[in-house]
Amino acid sequence: MMPQLMQKAAHNLNVRITGMPQGNLRIGQKAIISVRPEKLRLVPETPHSIQYQLNDQNQIKVKIVNTTYIGSDTRILVQAGDHYQLKVWEQNRISTLDPQAYYAEGQDVFVTVLPVNVLVLPEDSP
Repeated sequence: MMPQLMQKAAHNLNVRITGMPQGNLRIGQKAIISVRPEKLRLVPETPHSIQYQLNDQNQIKVKIVNTTYIGSDTRILVQAGDHYQLKVWEQNRISTLDPQAYYAEGQDVFVTVLPVNVLVLPEDSP
């Protein structure tokens, strides 16, 4: 049986994030969204144009801040809106130090993530 999905508006981003609720969440309660960096995927075009269909769920337009090639994978830092930076870890498909083989600083791309890889956690009250 598939756990129930939950939608959460991401503050100041004009996107809805769909994920798996954890704990006792109530309607209107503040929540935290948690995603492991290796579960995020970068898509260089609008996701609908390349068969990565999520029905408009969990697609965020971002800008590449920097990339770091570390052998087995590349770590990419992206900026979403004015307030969010996300770390994306992509396994390398090719072994090269050629900077043209990876995303360029300032490049606009989309971050996508499957809803089953998003945890929605209740925010602790002070």
